Amino acid sequence: MKVWLITIGEILPIKEGARKGRTSHLADALVKRGHSVLWWTSAFDHFKKEWISQKNATINLNENFTIKLMRGLGYKKNFSFSRFVDHKLLATKFKKLLKKEEKPDIIVASLPSYELAHEATIFAKKNKIPIIIDVRDEWPDIFFEFIPHWMHSIVKVILWRDFKVVKNCLQKCTHITSMIKSSLGWALTIAERDKTPDDRIFYLGAKKIAKPLVAESKLSYIEKDAKGKFVVSFVGNFNEFYNPIILIEAAKILSKLDIYFILGGDGIYYNKAKELSGGLKNVALTGWLSNPDIAYVLSFSHVGIIPCFKKIEAFPNKAFTYFSAGLPVISSVEGGLKEIIKKNNMGLYYPAGSATELADRIKSMYENRILCEEMSKNANRVFDEIFDAEKIYKDYAEYLEYIWKKEKK
Repeated sequence: MKVWLITIGEILPIKEGARKGRTSHLADALVKRGHSVLWWTSAFDHFKKEWISQKNATINLNENFTIKLMRGLGYKKNFSFSRFVDHKLLATKFKKLLKKEEKPDIIVASLPSYELAHEATIFAKKNKIPIIIDVRDEWPDIFFEFIPHWMHSIVKVILWRDFKVVKNCLQKCTHITSMIKSSLGWALTIAERDKTPDDRIFYLGAKKIAKPLVAESKLSYIEKDAKGKFVVSFVGNFNEFYNPIILIEAAKILSKLDIYFILGGDGIYYNKAKELSGGLKNVALTGWLSNPDIAYVLSFSHVGIIPCFKKIEAFPNKAFTYFSAGLPVISSVEGGLKEIIKKNNMGLYYPAGSATELADRIKSMYENRILCEEMSKNANRVFDEIFDAEKIYKDYAEYLEYIWKKEKK
């Protein structure tokens, strides 16, 4: 098959040690099965807020895997007018550029960007190509989480076209996939269509993290500082959704105990975190982490933290990363993740935004190592059963083969 993957806002597998996301894993699985993959994406790094390329560019990773970079506007904040314009500009460029490419056999378009997904759906229907919309975030509904309730009606009027675009591509696509049950349900509701056996859930997942055999890392000084202590770690982007500054507050509350906090990553709140953690001997900030760095830090950690700024029901990538390292999780995420953690006894929940509640959950694990070890075993078991990226994306690739063959008949 010739497969187009359309996704922006994901780390690209163009540098050694880059953390692979959903599209990278799916592309790898497809290439491994002998298919050809073209990934359409932005030339702007969503996480570092910097340009990968100053112009449209093509990157050939191997003979069966190509990445097409499109130059948009760029933006400084995730929720901003600039990002809104950036996505529209990318969709316009995509519409022009796709005419020059050999037509694919099947398309997987992520939502967001709904503008790109919309253009991909129009192209697919015109050319009788099966298209799967893979729902990752509930845009533009997600805007309502960041504005007062009294403004919701106003925003619906202002963004009426955007809501129409989302509904249109979800109605006209061949099938819908998602990473969690709630997002698939949201998409089907928007599309006003019943779920079919071919509307599927494929968890985000992660690759199994192997414990480093040799303790050689630029972060070895952190392991020395943490030696003999109960290690609490956060890895990821310091953003509006997962703001680790609350961990610094918890660290202050628990400063008299042998608990060590590692905040791995960067983002818009990194400088603030650095400022607030100044002088704290039980907190370490690592900056951006590569895959080997993450594996190293988690190899001597006892628990992973998912701190939310406010109530959300996402199933964040870092949850799979923690589970892949056999770590129990303390999370403030609602919905599917909360249910799975509770059902399988693989972590604890705390209310979003409460540093005292977070500190209490950390302390309970610190004081009950037997419970912590039991949760760790459960995390390992559940990861192997349902969250291993090798299995998830093998299944996703087989699903795309099945849809392609079915639609050809």
